[in-house]
Amino acid sequence: MSLSKANMSYLRVRNLTLKRNLSTNVSARHKTQKPPSQANFSTTTRSVEDPPSQQETLSTHVRTLMRSIPHCVVVVTASHSSPLSPSKSPSSSHTRSIKASSPIPTEDFRGMTVSSFNTVTLSPQPIISFNIHLPSTTYDALLSSRQFLVHIVSATKDGAKIADAFTRGNANAEEVFRNLANEGVDVGVLGRGKRRPPVLRGRGVMKVLSCDMLIEKGVPSDGVRVGDHVIVLGKVVGVLVDSGRRGKREGGGSSMEERGLLYVDRGYKEFGRGITIDSGRES
Repeated sequence: MSLSKANMSYLRVRNLTLKRNLSTNVSARHKTQKPPSQANFSTTTRSVEDPPSQQETLSTHVRTLMRSIPHCVVVVTASHSSPLSPSKSPSSSHTRSIKASSPIPTEDFRGMTVSSFNTVTLSPQPIISFNIHLPSTTYDALLSSRQFLVHIVSATKDGAKIADAFTRGNANAEEVFRNLANEGVDVGVLGRGKRRPPVLRGRGVMKVLSCDMLIEKGVPSDGVRVGDHVIVLGKVVGVLVDSGRRGKREGGGSSMEERGLLYVDRGYKEFGRGITIDSGRES
């Protein structure tokens, strides 16, 4: 049986329509799919961006937690100068005071308040540590002179005032030392040279530790770099005691002049009440 011309024409039109529809569907499907490289790039971008966000949250959480923990407050001072020989460590008998009009140069004085001060070991020699955020001109002075002083400030208004004076950087360090001298703080230098570590004495300062940058196996240590901080290690070579700060609280116990200043919850604090622990043991 043969097909009529009308039927053949119908079949040709139908075949052309089916081919056209198939071509259109394939083209549309290709347009909606992302190239493999673009899909991989999007996935990689998400995996790189997520960790910093999580790390930021973790850092904020730890920062908030640490604010609830009391930290001791000390003032570290140094000067850009030649290092002293360890055998000629400065003593209180070689202290010279400065006043507003003093000829002793103060332009190389550096100071900073730190709340990370601690002892690393006491034997065979006392080693202390503290952290410095980089960059820091005080750290530069430590590397230059290889020596520094640690001022243990008291839990008093005088102590807090001295600590707060060194929390604004060293852009106007000379002015900070001069202002403290004008306000009654005994600001001086140790030793007889032109540029020695600046020392603070008087009300608000309990004791001063004279320290040398640590030398390990004959090699000077510049500290331990951790992220954007450096952990400074120092050997204590002497303790300067201000006899005028000694005293006892009425009724016994130490006065605030004999207790170190604390920093907690964004503020300076003094020691609180003691806590008695009941062990529950039978005597």
